[in-house]
Amino acid sequence: MPQQLEAIDINDLSLTSEEVEFDPQAEAFAFPPPPPEGDHLAVLLLGPQGFKRGTAKDGRPFITAYIEARIQAPGERWDDRPVFDNFVDTLISPFSGTCRMVGVLKALGRTVEARTKALELARALHAALLSQSQVSITVKWRGYCQNCGGETMKGARQFPATADGGHRAVGECPTCKGEVAAQARIVAYKPSNAGITPGGASSAASFDDVPF
Repeated sequence: MPQQLEAIDINDLSLTSEEVEFDPQAEAFAFPPPPPEGDHLAVLLLGPQGFKRGTAKDGRPFITAYIEARIQAPGERWDDRPVFDNFVDTLISPFSGTCRMVGVLKALGRTVEARTKALELARALHAALLSQSQVSITVKWRGYCQNCGGETMKGARQFPATADGGHRAVGECPTCKGEVAAQARIVAYKPSNAGITPGGASSAASFDDVPF
């Protein structure tokens, strides 16, 4: 954004301006695409919403963290692009026997006791995020349709391809044919030395801020 603006008369012949060059085929109001699907190095930060607590449909209380991952890809269009994860919670999955918050802590190199309190996990994550540590995140594209009220497109391949081998950030809902914007979803966290190969949300009845 310019720091200073001044009114001008565009018919003033004494005015000069630099020549601009643009792509005549480009869409001026197109959504910028999410970063490519695959693994990316990223710095983790605490998101604007911080930590909240809630109660799952089955009555289990939990704490969730809102994380912002800043992708580190110098020279690429998606360098420093944020990807948000609103589902880093302490709910134990019956399938994995652990929770997403523990997974993030392990990716950050933190040791986690097998038996601890949800609040202690949240405090440990809060301390880890203050260091702005780097991890590897796995990104997948998702398309949420407002008309249908849910995700109707999964994976970048469901979005229109572009001439450079990528995909457009807007697609057509397969159900209602409405417009669907692509969003990046973080599906996994790994230590930053795990290698880079570009290539379940918990529902709660209510949330409250968690003070630290």
